[in-house]
Amino acid sequence: LKPNPHKSTIFITGMDQRTREGICSTLGMREGKLPVKYLGVPLISTRLKHSDCQGLVDRITNRIKSWANKSLSYAGRLQLVVSVLASIQVYWSSLFILPKQVLKDIERVLKDFLWFGKETKCNSAKVSWVALCNPKMEGGLGIKRMYDWNTASMLKHIWTICSKRDSLWIKWIHSYRLKGRSFWSIPIPQDCCWTWRKLLKLRLTAKDFIRHIIGDGEATFLWQDPWHPVEILANYNASRIWRGPHNT
Repeated sequence: LKPNPHKSTIFITGMDQRTREGICSTLGMREGKLPVKYLGVPLISTRLKHSDCQGLVDRITNRIKSWANKSLSYAGRLQLVVSVLASIQVYWSSLFILPKQVLKDIERVLKDFLWFGKETKCNSAKVSWVALCNPKMEGGLGIKRMYDWNTASMLKHIWTICSKRDSLWIKWIHSYRLKGRSFWSIPIPQDCCWTWRKLLKLRLTAKDFIRHIIGDGEATFLWQDPWHPVEILANYNASRIWRGPHNT
């Protein structure tokens, strides 16, 4: 397989103008500038902003507008919210930690459509959105909160890091970010990207759902990995931790 230079773009960072021009000339490709859209989502190197996600909110709003002239019952609108509208953001939530304001905007659009059949608010809702998002056994409608959905998707990334799934990104994380250290004990760097910092902050949430199986001990940090059913051992006696590459 050979890349088509007329349809390909190369992104370069950390090099002077002369070097970049030489690389582009050798490869026969033009140099691109971030941000760009790739597979329908923004490809950026900085923190995701509200304006970067406006396309997601607009897509949900436009889908609602296409149903505006249809006579939909409350039950019908609920089914569309759960099965269609909420699923539109799944792809974005699996890739990014979405800004909280974007999640609020999405929930506002879903709430207005559920109660009033439109993408804009007409009157006050009869029941709070938080109550509707409770499980059905607790009196809610079983709608998933956007923040919870996004958090669960990010926790899946932590799972792939800890399980060392065979992917290029996971290999890069272990080689460049972790460097033989435990994911659960490394400090949050000041110069790391915003996404990596957010993933590290989610460790307090993730540790309640992940347990290491020791096996032969080669891939387990005795003091720092959550293999014990009660707590990470380092939290009990931090002074005895050996901070070598393998605490087995």
